[in-house]
Amino acid sequence: MQIAKDTVVTLHYEMFDADNNLIDKTEEPISYLHGGYDGIFPLVEEALQGKNVGDAIDVKMSSDDAFGDPEEELIRVEPLDVFPADVEVGMMFEADDPESGEVLVFRVTDIADGKAVVDANHPLVRPEHPLCGQGGGSTCRLAG
Repeated sequence: MQIAKDTVVTLHYEMFDADNNLIDKTEEPISYLHGGYDGIFPLVEEALQGKNVGDAIDVKMSSDDAFGDPEEELIRVEPLDVFPADVEVGMMFEADDPESGEVLVFRVTDIADGKAVVDANHPLVRPEHPLCGQGGGSTCRLAG
């Protein structure tokens, strides 16, 4: 059966940065409803249109095609004393956004001079994870 609008698509993927380093992959297949419902990146959905079970695709994406550019307002510098004593880079914390009331997940990205830099942007929205360029992109294989 070919993938078309209103088809439930199940797939595995691997995501590589511009230097061809693996940065993400599925352990279990993921599913989405095909046809412009925002269940997957639009470029990936476009490449999957008309494909069959077992087909594989390679898609090269820029940051605009994937997770976008970092939102500066989601990066904060906080005093270290508001964190647990054992705080370290990479730890994640939830906090309420005072403007929207939404719960955000912040990742500690740096600690220096009694302060911690925390960032609620998607972890792949980073200069060190460009998804474009030679070798960058995603490989999807359709599950049976």
